[in-house]
Amino acid sequence: MPILAVSSHVAVGHVGNAAAVPALERLGHPVWRVDTVSFSNHPGHGHHTGTVRPEPEIRDLLKGIGQHTGWRGCAGIYSGYLGEAAGAQAIAGAVDAARAVEPDLIYVCDPVIGDNGRVFVREGVEKALRDRLVPRANAITPNAFELQRLSGHRVVACRTPRPPRSRSWSGGRTSWSVPGFRTATIWRSCWSRSRPTT
Repeated sequence: MPILAVSSHVAVGHVGNAAAVPALERLGHPVWRVDTVSFSNHPGHGHHTGTVRPEPEIRDLLKGIGQHTGWRGCAGIYSGYLGEAAGAQAIAGAVDAARAVEPDLIYVCDPVIGDNGRVFVREGVEKALRDRLVPRANAITPNAFELQRLSGHRVVACRTPRPPRSRSWSGGRTSWSVPGFRTATIWRSCWSRSRPTT
């Protein structure tokens, strides 16, 4: 079942669509890929080159995907890094259009804002994520820094032990109050960054 992936592309490294698309394809999903930027590397390294895809171009690509596919069979939408705030409206429109055809569609939003106390997105992106995309998401995957900025809660560490394998699938959730987030369920994405040693 197809998945729409709207995120960054980097020439060096494995983030955004450079990481998501191969993983989704390996799982057997056809991927409808839209890159929001084309950078040399992750901007969190302090330097990068490349270009941001303008919002009208993102909107046009998403519109074309919808016209071509009718959104039929779209199992999910993943969005990540936004090069500019206006891109959030284009993605929100695609989520709404796809859900009109496929009401069970799952939308996962990776609200990329920054990390380690540093914001590395353009001004307005954080607000666009909070106002336009997070409220539409079935799940969000913030790191600890992003979780703190979205929820207003102080996040000190992500060293919560992983639930035992025998626990139910829902045992890996923590409820937080994130303004605008429908189910207030945030997956502990920080496990992959600070896994307890066993």
